[in-house]
Amino acid sequence: MPITTVIFDMDGVIADTQRLHAQAEHALLRQRGIHLTPEEITHRFSGVSGHEMFSTIFQEHNHSGSVDEIVTEKRAVMMGHAASDIVPISGVQALIKRLKDAGLTLAVASASGPDFIEKVLESVQVRQHFDALASSREVARGKPAPDVFLLAAKKVGVVASACMVIEDGISGMQGARAAGMACIALVEPHRLQSNTNYPADVVVERHDQITLELIQSLG
Repeated sequence: MPITTVIFDMDGVIADTQRLHAQAEHALLRQRGIHLTPEEITHRFSGVSGHEMFSTIFQEHNHSGSVDEIVTEKRAVMMGHAASDIVPISGVQALIKRLKDAGLTLAVASASGPDFIEKVLESVQVRQHFDALASSREVARGKPAPDVFLLAAKKVGVVASACMVIEDGISGMQGARAAGMACIALVEPHRLQSNTNYPADVVVERHDQITLELIQSLG
């Protein structure tokens, strides 16, 4: 089936917010005596909802702290960043416009909350190009479950096989595959690891490598 819809992850794909997420999570965990580097957090939990991530980490470290409390603290930190620190990923604005001009439907499927998604898209001046936004907070299970991708498809009224996902997180790639959608992995050169199996149809390093021909070849 031809690809009619492109679903973007947001953090690390549209804006350089994954770095901000990981730094905030690192700092909040360190306050609680748990030491994980931002790089470790990104590699393991990119695309995973904050609640699921902190629950897993607390269990692993036998920490009795409140997951709801640390999630609330992190949300406040990120909304503070949204006012001034959001930087688009190089080439993403041109890609989004090119896909929209070609007649494709565009959606976002993100682990971030709806308010933060709106703030980020407005900040990088691409909100007007998106037909639907889906947050993991709207579904029962976050990535790597397929729920948020299926919600995005439902919101734009298409079947999963007509969708292609652009993801930078392994959990998101797994979720796209579980949803029955094609997937392009966006992995910057410094993050490429020869021993990592990226569960995607194609791996690219830059947005300008994503062409209409490449997208339709995955349909």
